[in-house]
Amino acid sequence: MQTVRRTVFRKLQAQGIRALGSQNVFAVLTDELPDIEKEIAAAQVDFDSEMATLDSQYDNIFEAHVAANAEAETIIR
Repeated sequence: MQTVRRTVFRKLQAQGIRALGSQNVFAVLTDELPDIEKEIAAAQVDFDSEMATLDSQYDNIFEAHVAANAEAETIIR
């Protein structure tokens, strides 16, 4: 998920001009806004997909964590 955010941020950074020296706020040309909105929408789809994958694997990830830390199982659970 971090990669998705970084990718969108870098693309926006490449197309825009930093607003007032900010690291997070950019000014972009109005003509480029539809393309940027498409990139953001695509990133949202990727993010949602990754979240769904993590959610579906949560129990397995948790049990693997417990198994790897058997001495702390009572604390973890």
